[in-house]
Amino acid sequence: MNSYHVLMTGESKSWCNSLALAFEEKPSMKVVDIVKPDKLLKSAVTLQPDVIVWNLKNNDIVEIIAELKTHCPCTLLVLIMDNPEKYELFKLIELGVRGCLPLRLMPRQIVCAVELITVAGIMCLPRLNTIDCVYSKKNFASMDLLTMREREVLLLLQDNYSNQEIASSLCLSESTVKTHLHNMFRKLNVRSRGEALAVAQGKNSMRCHKPQLEVE
Repeated sequence: MNSYHVLMTGESKSWCNSLALAFEEKPSMKVVDIVKPDKLLKSAVTLQPDVIVWNLKNNDIVEIIAELKTHCPCTLLVLIMDNPEKYELFKLIELGVRGCLPLRLMPRQIVCAVELITVAGIMCLPRLNTIDCVYSKKNFASMDLLTMREREVLLLLQDNYSNQEIASSLCLSESTVKTHLHNMFRKLNVRSRGEALAVAQGKNSMRCHKPQLEVE
């Protein structure tokens, strides 16, 4: 069985060690390093882990996460936070964060959530009614149908990436990228990249007719 490599970071050594012990109970998960937050970027670039589990202690993390995703585009980010309402969760999602878990969870609960995120592609987030939603309810309901990978493709579309560039950034083939685009357009009920981006930005460009998908 292939294992997912996990890089852990946090200020509390005891917390990290407890979580590492919980990860050891999962054959599909392997902790490859435990580092302090100031060493995270260097370790991530070197190890290129499948997932980073980060116990946050400050709110100023947007630039760090953006840099992490630049150097480790295929790495999933799971943040452990004491109060999710301190953070701009939709901004974190746009940056590639796939889990925002409360610190009160037990180590085994966190491990189970990380497994869902990595293996099943599920996003683990706080209840949306606890934060200010920047999308309309209708559009977010459609966005919520997208898989983790489809969301990553959509984010790269926002930067005007071509299919080839998306494939390179996400370590995929171009044919796989086209498949993700087909599925994304169908779920969002749109027929072009521009309409998909309009939905992502909260604009009401939903079509009533069956779209002819523009994936080239």
